[in-house]
Amino acid sequence: MEIVVFVLYFAIVVSQYYFVYDIWFEERIKRYWIPVAGAGFYALFIIVVESSDIYFLLTMSYLFVICSVFFAQIRKKRIGFLRVLTIAFIISCFEQMLLMFGKLVLEESDMEIPIVLLQIIINLFMLSAVIGIKLGMMKMYSGFGKRVKLFFNKHIMMLVIIMSFVMMITIVGLDYSRKIIEGHMYRVVTGIIIGLANGSVVMLGFFSVYINKTNIKIEQLLESEIRLKELQKCYYESLLEKEEETKRFRHDTINHLISLEGMAEKGENDRIKDYILEMRKKLESNKDSRYTMGNTVLDTLTNYYIGLLDKSVDVKICGRINAKPDEMKLCIIYGNLIQNAVEEVSLCKEKAWINILIEQGQNYFRIVMENSLSGVKQKSRINDNTDYHGIGLENVKKTVEEMGGLIEIGGDLSGYKVTVSLPNKMTA
Repeated sequence: MEIVVFVLYFAIVVSQYYFVYDIWFEERIKRYWIPVAGAGFYALFIIVVESSDIYFLLTMSYLFVICSVFFAQIRKKRIGFLRVLTIAFIISCFEQMLLMFGKLVLEESDMEIPIVLLQIIINLFMLSAVIGIKLGMMKMYSGFGKRVKLFFNKHIMMLVIIMSFVMMITIVGLDYSRKIIEGHMYRVVTGIIIGLANGSVVMLGFFSVYINKTNIKIEQLLESEIRLKELQKCYYESLLEKEEETKRFRHDTINHLISLEGMAEKGENDRIKDYILEMRKKLESNKDSRYTMGNTVLDTLTNYYIGLLDKSVDVKICGRINAKPDEMKLCIIYGNLIQNAVEEVSLCKEKAWINILIEQGQNYFRIVMENSLSGVKQKSRINDNTDYHGIGLENVKKTVEEMGGLIEIGGDLSGYKVTVSLPNKMTA
C-alpha cells in the first residue's frame, strides 16, 4: 500500500513538471514512456531499500522525477539540465510554501494527517492550478500567456522589490528569534543563515538591474523590428505601384505610336515634338529611382527616407556590401543615422544635400553619413552632439559599442558628418 501511495505522489509531481515545462518554455515533452519507466524504478527502489523514513522516500521521489524529466527531453544536456533545475526550484518552493501553511492549519485545528497524504493533497491542488493555467492559455483567454509575460516584463522591478521586502522580513524575524531563544548552536546557525540571506538580497538587487537593462534592450530591438517591417511594407507597396504604372505605360505605348504615326503622315512636326516631350515627362515620373546597396535593410531604409525628401535636395548615394550583418542592430544604427539626416535636410531653406557612402573592406564595414545643416541653432548642434541627434544617436553609440565598432562625429557650420565602422561579422 505504501508503494502505491509513493508512486502516486511521483506521478502527480512528474505531471506538474510536464505541464510547467510546456507553459514556461512553450515546448511539449512527448517521451511519456520515460516517466513511466521512472515510476517503475522508483517502486523497485522502495522495495529494495525497505526504508521507513518517509522524508527520505519523498526526497528520493524528487530525484527520480528530475532524472525522468531530464532524460525525456530532446534538448542538449546543458540546456535541458538548466531547464529541469529551474522547474524543480519553482515547484519545490511553491510546494514548501503551501506545506508550511498546511501544517499551521493542522496545528491550529488539532487535526492529524500523514505527511505523505498532506503532500499528495497539496500537489493535486498545484497540478489542478497548472492544468487550469494551461487550459486558459489554450482556449479560455486569447493571448493569455502573452499578457502574463507582458505583465511580468513591465512589473519585474516591483516584483523584485516585493520579494526583497519579504526576504528582509524573514531576516528580521530570524534575528529576533536569536535574541529570545536560548542555545549557542541555534544562534550560530541562524547567524549564518542571516548572513547568507543578506548576501542573497544584494545579489537579487544586481540581478534585477541586469534583467531591467535586458528588458529595455529587448524592447528597443522589438520596436526596431516592427519599424523595419512597416518600412519594408511601404517600400514594397511603392514598388508594386511603380510596377503597375510601368505596365500601364507600356500597354499604352502602341496607342502612342499610332498617334505619332498619324501626326507624321500629316507633317505635324511641332505636335510630334510636344507629344514626345509629354511622353518623356511621363516616363521620367515613372522612372524607377530605387537605391540598391546589397542589403535589404539598407535598401528599405534608404528608399523610404530618401523618398520623403523634396526633389530639389541633392542626393548622392554609393557603395554596396556583401556581408550579412545583424538586421536589427543594423536597423538601429543606419535607421537612426538616415532619419536624423533626412529630418535635418528637410529643414534646410537654401541648398540642401545628403551624401551616403557605404564601404566594405576585408575586415571592416563602414557607413559615412553627411548632410547639410538647416541653420537652426547650428553652433549648439555641432558642439553638443546629443542635443543634435537626441536619443537616436545615443542608441547608435550603444549599439556600435556592443558590436565592437567605432563612431566618429564631426562637421562644421555647413555640414554634419557621422562615420560608423563595424567588424564585417556583426551577427550576435
